[in-house]
Amino acid sequence: MEQGYTDKNSEPDPSKEWVTATDLLISLDRLNTFGDEFFKDAKVLRSYFYAISDFSVGARCKCNGHGSECLLDDLGNLVCDCQHHTVGVDCQKCHPFYQDRPWARATGDSANQCMSE
Repeated sequence: MEQGYTDKNSEPDPSKEWVTATDLLISLDRLNTFGDEFFKDAKVLRSYFYAISDFSVGARCKCNGHGSECLLDDLGNLVCDCQHHTVGVDCQKCHPFYQDRPWARATGDSANQCMSE
């Protein structure tokens, strides 16, 4: 398995839970010119380009362990398909009729399902 890769069915490593990426910037700022800059030919130096042959970014919904997929809402935003009687964009609170136990993030040991009576 590649470093940093996690199976979508496994719980995240708690030491990596703080890592969240919202925007991704790729900076291609060092080009190997094979020494052509010593000839000082501007036409040659402008002829270089970058080519990316493979690029992948893994991502998943942040549903706090209470959802396994994201769906598009009416406005086109991704929201969690919440389970365990949770609600919210990220399943971050208990459904109004299921607040007899405080909301908690699901873990590998417990779903921490919101309860009613």
